[in-house]
Amino acid sequence: MTVDRRTALRLFSLGAAPVSLSVSANGDLYTNRRLGLSMAKPPGWFFVSLADHWAMSAEYRRSLDAEARQALEHPEAIPILVISKYKRDSPESGVAPSITVYDESTHAIGERSALELLQGSMSALKPFASDMSLTEEPTSLMVPGANSAAASLWSYSEPVEGEYVRVRTRTILTVIQGHALTFHFFMQEGAPRSVAQELRNAERTITFAEA
Repeated sequence: MTVDRRTALRLFSLGAAPVSLSVSANGDLYTNRRLGLSMAKPPGWFFVSLADHWAMSAEYRRSLDAEARQALEHPEAIPILVISKYKRDSPESGVAPSITVYDESTHAIGERSALELLQGSMSALKPFASDMSLTEEPTSLMVPGANSAAASLWSYSEPVEGEYVRVRTRTILTVIQGHALTFHFFMQEGAPRSVAQELRNAERTITFAEA
């Protein structure tokens, strides 16, 4: 099952309220104690969802509607964190610059390096992303506290108000004990350079401690 970025934003418009005690947001700083992850959003941006679906209680799951419960049968396909430059009711047109984070158990995908996993992910994305173009091949990088990490730059077309726009995406995949976390940094091509800098600054704040 694949849940795209737009569907994820619609399904889990839970606001900034965490639904797990393992998650907190203090100002711009996001912390997930289950994963040992911390990351700062760009100042002035918004936490759209802090729903760590892996850590939801059975009682909370039962309170969700049928569509959300069905989606939660595949928690690896739903972001555990969504950050956006604009609020949901913003009049801004086009694709909102945003950050999404996904968590997948390495027990399901095998104990491989972040570079190997990202190379496989880029190949698997091609059937789902219209006109996907790989700008930078996956390469290894250092992320504090991660066992391994890799990054890639790619773009694809997304329909917006009857027209297609190009979306530039930087993807970082990190491997920590038992988990592969994927970070997508989205921005529409042609967006101000300041947006690209905000996304890059957020990327540099990703750190892992002992979960």
